[in-house]
Amino acid sequence: MSEPLVSITENAQDYLRDLLSKQNNPGVGVRIFVERPGTPHAECCMAYCPPGEEDDADVRYEYEGFHAWIEGKSVKYLEDAVIDYKKIDLGVQ
Repeated sequence: MSEPLVSITENAQDYLRDLLSKQNNPGVGVRIFVERPGTPHAECCMAYCPPGEEDDADVRYEYEGFHAWIEGKSVKYLEDAVIDYKKIDLGVQ
């Protein structure tokens, strides 16, 4: 298994494991992709990915307790990306 393309901090992994455990859907993971890549309006997105909803071009990476699918066409935009989770006074970020 290769090293994950996207680094997910321990805090973010804890948060994702908790969210995924509440989905009542065994095998559900997350799918990470970029909307409007290569533009000033590019945005990194994450969504639930139930089994079978991944695309053939997606790349699967394993994290402790869950997996993530990286959209195939977004791979080149997500190299060295870091996903973090922080609680702040006004909510989460």
